[in-house]
Amino acid sequence: STWGSASNKKPTIKKQRPKPKKSTQGSFQYMRMELCQHGDAESFISRQSHKVISFVEARCLLFQMAFSLHVAGDKFGLKHYDVKLLNFFLQDANAHSQNVRPNSEYTVLRYGLGDHVYLLRMPNARAIIAKLADYGTATFDVNSLSKTQDQHLSEVTIGQFTTIENTPPEQFILGDSAVQGHGHDNFGLGLAMLHLFTGQGPYEELLERVVCPPMLRKRLETVWYSSEGSTGKNQKAKARSSSDCNYSVLRSIMTIDSDDGDDEAYDVPYDTVYRFLVLFGIPNERYGIIKKNGRFGGSKKFWDAIDSSLLPQSSSRITEENENKENIGCRRVCRSRNGSRQAKAELDNCKKRCNDSIQFEEDRSNYSIDFGRNEHISRAREGLKSMKGGMQLLKSLINFNPDKRLTALGVLNSTFMEELRESSGRMTVDHERDIVKSYMSYALSSHK
Repeated sequence: STWGSASNKKPTIKKQRPKPKKSTQGSFQYMRMELCQHGDAESFISRQSHKVISFVEARCLLFQMAFSLHVAGDKFGLKHYDVKLLNFFLQDANAHSQNVRPNSEYTVLRYGLGDHVYLLRMPNARAIIAKLADYGTATFDVNSLSKTQDQHLSEVTIGQFTTIENTPPEQFILGDSAVQGHGHDNFGLGLAMLHLFTGQGPYEELLERVVCPPMLRKRLETVWYSSEGSTGKNQKAKARSSSDCNYSVLRSIMTIDSDDGDDEAYDVPYDTVYRFLVLFGIPNERYGIIKKNGRFGGSKKFWDAIDSSLLPQSSSRITEENENKENIGCRRVCRSRNGSRQAKAELDNCKKRCNDSIQFEEDRSNYSIDFGRNEHISRAREGLKSMKGGMQLLKSLINFNPDKRLTALGVLNSTFMEELRESSGRMTVDHERDIVKSYMSYALSSHK
């Protein structure tokens, strides 16, 4: 069936399913699942006043999301590959409870983790349990001895390109050389965290008007398609390209067969890369660059495309402090009437690069998580800075290097979650009035 609009997701066309053959009749498997009263987390937030939730509630939900990912990875070796608020269902914590105390006002969820016990204290009316759902793209490794560690992993396939807007940057940077692993889920958790604190909608809806500028798009296209049809190259060219990343899997999702049989470009990967750079900035570490046979390869061409388009005055990394100065200089070159020293083609090319750089500067001023003026981005930034370790946690989850990205367990043990610890004294339980539910199988202490 063909899906409708974002506001009406019911199929617009109903297709008659073929009747199964007799040989296959009865070969079906059905799953009976719990009905979660509050639906998915994204819809839940959209129904709130001004489409936001409190920062305290956002932290409680993030804790539960991280806990579910940690347990799923530790017990079943699960890698979800599509972590987002739409895939977390919210259940009333007291939905199946009997004999609820009539004088109680709060529900406390106690989570044991190592030597710590975490307390999530919520008003009864908003006592919610977040449950990870939608395992259609997940993989399991129940035999792994270290299920939360990425060892001997396979390279990415089209199965790891799920929600393209949430695809982690390493798959755009390394292409076929990127590997499957928990880093995908950890980056998705970072985007989910951003969504919890901005409210309104996922980042791609907040940045709907932010699109990849033309020069950067052209250069990324050159990088991503440069290895296509390389069989006809001479031996020297083959040797030169052998150390560069290949992007055959990415290319396979960037071409959509249209109804008339022609291929049409798929814009989302270009816009997604650019939006990550706008939100989080160009990282100092150029992840994936390698040196082989005396030359730099790996992801170098990808980063060269970024630098030459968005930072036109220098091929090296420029800091936030001199970013505006560089763009002002670029404007002066383009506006100069003395064109006798350079060819018109070079001047035109400079103008295009400057336009990309100026657009990047303007988009960053609106949507950068560090200083953007957008009201929802500003709200998230102020909230995260007001909570100890908040901004640090977000940035550790969206690190472009998956090896340096914080794990779900790291989120639970982070400074940001310290205030939820029973030992901190900030969270307490009224045993006479509170409704208490304990989840202690991961506790190593005597708090049973």
